Amino acid sequence: MPRSPGSETCILAFDAATSAYVVQYAIRPPAGGSAQGPGDFEAGGTNLQSALSGVDLAPSIDRHSLYGRARQAFGDRFEISGDVRYNRRINEIATAPSGGLFTVTAANPWFVSPTGAASHVVSYLFARELGPARSRAESESLGITLGARYDLSARWRSR
Repeated sequence: MPRSPGSETCILAFDAATSAYVVQYAIRPPAGGSAQGPGDFEAGGTNLQSALSGVDLAPSIDRHSLYGRARQAFGDRFEISGDVRYNRRINEIATAPSGGLFTVTAANPWFVSPTGAASHVVSYLFARELGPARSRAESESLGITLGARYDLSARWRSR
């Protein structure tokens, strides 16, 4: 989603020269939480709230592994063997919150325009409403290998 670093909510304009959205106004609401008039916008500014607050740099990983191997000879010519491999892994990570670009029009009862326009494209992150996106993954595997070897005769050799 195109947005300036660290911005949470801002009014964007499409720049045809770069084929990208650029910040036109930062929305700086007063303590009440919503913009009341054109004075609550800063032309070309960015909001100084981190869009990545509460996210993880790397996932937490919990890993458990087990390996075992056994061989047993029965006389000089017959042998059986086997090995077992077990692995369980759980990882969790919190990533950037969901967001999007929305066209807000004067039909919205909370719409305020710094320029008097009838609509604006707004970049919005749902950080306060939803928090960071969280994902969890688990994987578990078990592998077993069994083998046997029998020497047919003392003169039989494999190369």
